[in-house]
Amino acid sequence: MTRTRTNPRPSAGCISVSGKPPAPRGDASIGIPLEHPLAMQVGRASGIANRAIHICVIVARATQPVRAPLGLHALQLMPPARRAAFSLVELMIALGVLAIGIAMVAGLFPAAIKQTEISYNDAVGTIIAQNGLAMARATLNDFNIDIPGNIGDPLQVVVDDDNTHGTASGRTKLPAALRAYRDNPDLTAPTDKGFLVLGRKISSNEAQLVIVAYAKKNPSDNVTAVSINISSISADAATVSLNMPNARRLSPLILADTGRYAIIEKIEQPDILYLDHQKLDGLAGDAWVVVEAGQSGVSPAMAVVSATVALPQ
Repeated sequence: MTRTRTNPRPSAGCISVSGKPPAPRGDASIGIPLEHPLAMQVGRASGIANRAIHICVIVARATQPVRAPLGLHALQLMPPARRAAFSLVELMIALGVLAIGIAMVAGLFPAAIKQTEISYNDAVGTIIAQNGLAMARATLNDFNIDIPGNIGDPLQVVVDDDNTHGTASGRTKLPAALRAYRDNPDLTAPTDKGFLVLGRKISSNEAQLVIVAYAKKNPSDNVTAVSINISSISADAATVSLNMPNARRLSPLILADTGRYAIIEKIEQPDILYLDHQKLDGLAGDAWVVVEAGQSGVSPAMAVVSATVALPQ
C-alpha cells in the first residue's frame, strides 16, 4: 500500500535500508557500522540484519507528488514543526483589556435597571393616574364623593387607600375595587397599585383634582397623603418647618394652595428637601407628601396628574 504526499518545501534527510549502497546520483551518503545502535534498530525493524546501512542526505525540491511506501522501508525524518504561541506579556495585556471591558459592561447594569424602573413608573403610573382621574370625574358626577371645604380652600385629601377622607352624609365611599389597579389575572390576589385623589374647589362649578398613582411595597399597607409645612423654597431646595419626618424621597411635594408640585429627589437632614426642578421657587406654605404606612425612606408614588374638572350642579 502506498500514499501520495506533496511537499513544496525542500526535502530533508532520509535513511535508506538496503543490502547495497545507493547508486551514485550526487547524493551525500554516510556509512554506519553494523554494530551502531541505529543500524541494529533499523535492521531489526526492516528485517535486513548484518548488512551495511547507508544514510543518504538528499537536497532537492519536489516539483511532482512524491510516492513513498508505507512502513520502515523509507523513514522520513522531518524537523519538528514550529508552533506560534503567545508570550506571557501578551497574555497579561489581553487579560487586562478583557477585565476592563467586563468592568465597563458591568457598570452599565445598575444604571440600566434604574432607567427601566423609571420608565416603568412613568408608563404604568401615568395610566393608573389617568384611570383615577376618569374615575374621580365619574364619581363626582354621581355624587359619590365630595370635595371638602369652601371655594378657595387649599387642597384636601378626597380619596386615599383606606378611604377615610371625602365622605359626606348620605354619600358612599369610592369602592376599593375602583381605586385599585390590578395587573394580576388572579382577582383574589391582593393588588399593590392604586391611586389617591386630592382636590380643592376653584369656583362654584369647577374643582382642581390631583391624582397620585402609587405602588405599595406591602399590599396590606395603607397609602395616604400627609401634610408638611414649607417655610421657603429657593431654587430647587425647600426648607421644611413642620413635620419633616413625614417627608419621603421620590414623593411629589404638592403645594396645597396651588396644586403645583415637584418630586423630592433628596432629603438632607435636618430640614432640607431637594426637588427635581425650580418651578416652585419663591413659594411656601402647607404641602402634601405621599406615604405608605409602616414604610420609611421612599414614597410609593409613581406618577401625578393634575386637572380641572366641572362640579355637579
